[in-house]
Amino acid sequence: MYARYLKISILLILLPAALGATFAYSLVNYLDIPDIRQLDNFTPKSTTRLYSDDGTPFAELFVEKRIPVPLSEMPKHLREAFIAVEDVRFYKHFGIDVRGIFRATITNILKGRIAEGASTITQQLARNLYLTPEKTLKRKIEEAILALQIERTYSKDEILGMYLNLIYLGEGCYGVEAASNTYFGKKARDLTLDESATLAALTRSPSRLSPLKNQEKVLSRRNLVLKKMYEAGFINRQEFEKAIFAPLNISPKRFYEKKTGYFIEYVKHVLEEQLEKKDLIYTGGMNIRTTVNLKLTEYAYEAITKGLKLYRERHPNVKELPEVALLAVEVKTGDIKVMIGGKDFSVSPFNRVFQSKRQPGSAFKPIIYLTALEKGFSPNHILLDSPISYRNPYTGKVWAPKNYKNEYYGQVPMRRALELS
Repeated sequence: MYARYLKISILLILLPAALGATFAYSLVNYLDIPDIRQLDNFTPKSTTRLYSDDGTPFAELFVEKRIPVPLSEMPKHLREAFIAVEDVRFYKHFGIDVRGIFRATITNILKGRIAEGASTITQQLARNLYLTPEKTLKRKIEEAILALQIERTYSKDEILGMYLNLIYLGEGCYGVEAASNTYFGKKARDLTLDESATLAALTRSPSRLSPLKNQEKVLSRRNLVLKKMYEAGFINRQEFEKAIFAPLNISPKRFYEKKTGYFIEYVKHVLEEQLEKKDLIYTGGMNIRTTVNLKLTEYAYEAITKGLKLYRERHPNVKELPEVALLAVEVKTGDIKVMIGGKDFSVSPFNRVFQSKRQPGSAFKPIIYLTALEKGFSPNHILLDSPISYRNPYTGKVWAPKNYKNEYYGQVPMRRALELS
C-alpha cells in the first residue's frame, strides 16, 4: 500500500513538471523572441540637417525624422508628461503592470469597448523595436516576454530614454527632439510644461492629433495629460491651472526647402560622390554647414518673378513661360550663394544650373582673352575683325561665325575687341 501511494505521489509531481516542460519547449519554438542584447549596439536612424552660411537650419534629409538626445537633456516635466499618460506606474512595475491590466480590464468591461490599454512603456518599446503592430495573442506574449527581458537588462532611465527617442509623434517625427523642433521650433530641453504635455498628448493618435492640423483636439488631449500629471503628483495645483490656460504656440513653418530645393539636390549629389556609404546621407545624423545664403535666395526669386512678369507683358500670347536658371557665386571664395535651377522645384526638379549641358557662348570669351594675355599678348595688340569661315576636313561642312549685328570693324586693339564682343 505504501509503495502504491509513493508511486502516485511521484506521478503527481512528475506529470505537471513534464507537462510544464513540454509546454515551455513548445512555447519557445512557437514564439519569435529576438536577442535584446542587440540594443547595446542599437543606433536609431537619425536626421541629417543642412545649415545656411549664417547657421540657419533650412533642410532635413531623413528616412525617419529623428534627432536622438540623452535623457539628461530632456526636462523633468517632459519625462513625467509621457509617464503620466502612458504608464504612471513605470518606476514601480517590472515590465508588465498587473494592476494596470486588471484596472483596464474592469474599465473596458464596464464601458463595453476598448477604452483603456494596459501596455507599459517597456512593452511599447519592445513592440516598436522588434515586433509588428498586429493584435494577436502570439504577439502579446512575445511583447510581454521581451518587456521582462528588457527590464532585467536595462535601467528604468535607459528604457525611458530609448522610448522617448523612438516614439512616433506625427508629421514624420520620431522622438521628442524632432517633434519639439517641428512643432515649437526649439530643442526639447527648452520646452515649457504645457508644450511637454502637448507632445505627450500625441501618442494616442499622432496623425489625427497633429497640432498643425487639429489644434482644438490636441488642446483637449493636452489638458487631459496635464490633469493626469496633477493627479500623479508631478505638478502642483498652481502649475496645473497655469498650464491648461496656456495657448498652443505652434511655431510657424518656414518653407526654406521650397526655394532651396535645387541647392539641396546639389548638396545630396556632392555627398553621394564623397561618402562611401550613401545611406549615411539620410540616416547618419550629420550636421552640414553649406554656403547658401537664404536672404540672397529670397532676392533671387523676387528678381526671377519680376523678370517672368515682364516677359509675360512683352509676350501676352505665350502659353508657357520659359524656364530659368540662376547661379550666384562669391568671387573671392568660389562659394555658391544662390542656386536656382528652374521656375518651380516641385514641378520640375531638373536642375538647369548643373544638369543642363549648353554651349558657354560669349561667357567663354574672357577665358580666351585671359589665355592670350598669359601668352604675352598686350591689350593693345591689333586683331582683325572681319568675316571668317572654317571647313571641317571630315564632313566638308563650312562653319562661318558672324558678329551679332553682322557689323565688322577691321583692325582693332584687343581691348576694344573684348569691349565690342
